[in-house]
Amino acid sequence: MGKRNFAVGEWIIFQDKWLKVLNVGLLSTTCVMWDNCYRIDIPNRLLATEQVINGDAPDAQEIRRVTVSLAVSADTLPLDLKTLPRALRDGAFAALRSTSDLFDVSPHPSSPDAYLANAVGELGLYYELQLRVPPVPGDSLRWKRARSVALHGMIEVCHSRGVRLGRRYVSG
Repeated sequence: MGKRNFAVGEWIIFQDKWLKVLNVGLLSTTCVMWDNCYRIDIPNRLLATEQVINGDAPDAQEIRRVTVSLAVSADTLPLDLKTLPRALRDGAFAALRSTSDLFDVSPHPSSPDAYLANAVGELGLYYELQLRVPPVPGDSLRWKRARSVALHGMIEVCHSRGVRLGRRYVSG
C-alpha cells in the first residue's frame, strides 16, 4: 500500500466526503462522517489509488468549490444577457449574506461572476456560478444549503428583471 498522508484522529476528504479517521487496519480504514451518524470502512486499496486529502492540513481547510447552475430562456434580450452574469452573482450573494450561517461563502476567484456555461437551443442558456464554501465540522450539508440559497437568489434576480427561466437540461 502507498504512503498515507493521515493518521488516526485526523480529518480526511475522500470522494467529496469529510471523514474522521477512527482506525487504520491492515485491510481497511474505519472512518466516521462529520455528523457522527455512521461509520464507514474504506478498503485500503481504494485509499491507495484514489485521491485522499488530509483535512487537518492547513491547505485542506481551503474551501469546497460548489457550482450553482441556472437556465434562462433562449429568447432573453441581448441587453439582459450582457448584465445578467453580474446580477446573478449579486443576487446569489445577497441571499447568502442574509442567511446567518452562510455569510462567509464567497465567489470562487477563478470565476467571480456567473458565466455562460452552455447554450442548448430552445432549452435555454445555462449559467453557472462557482462558490467557495468553507467547511464547518459537524455540518456536512452546509455546501448543499449554500447552493440552494444561492440558486434562490439567482431565481429572484430573474423574476425581478422579467427574465424567464429555461428548461432544465440534463446531460447524459
